[in-house]
Amino acid sequence: MAKYSSHRLVDRPKASSLKPIRQALPFLKPYSGRLILALCCLTLVAASALGMPIAAHYVIDFGFSNDQVQSIGRYFFTLMVLSFVYAMFSALRFYYVMWTGELAVADIRSKVYAYIVKMSHTFYEVARTDR
Repeated sequence: MAKYSSHRLVDRPKASSLKPIRQALPFLKPYSGRLILALCCLTLVAASALGMPIAAHYVIDFGFSNDQVQSIGRYFFTLMVLSFVYAMFSALRFYYVMWTGELAVADIRSKVYAYIVKMSHTFYEVARTDR
């Protein structure tokens, strides 16, 4: 991954471990139910996305043929239902992931604030903030 530093592109070295992600897991654990719901929504979105080309195939191949004129409505209805499922569960997945992330960040902030408040007054006298 690249980032900009002093107006030129600099490659960032690859991370050597997943330790920073593992440190966030205790903050995500209380919200595991929401993450499971997000995973279920993701599964339904993937299934509906995989079904859309098949439904479009039936609309094109069988819906417009002279033999089965009455079936075009059924094929379009299936395509619309799959589109609706895709849209609804994509929105729900996004909602659950964002909601869980915001709750976890709020927990991290609370823990950091509690740590800072408990620090001794001498730390604030010695530590410089002008660097």
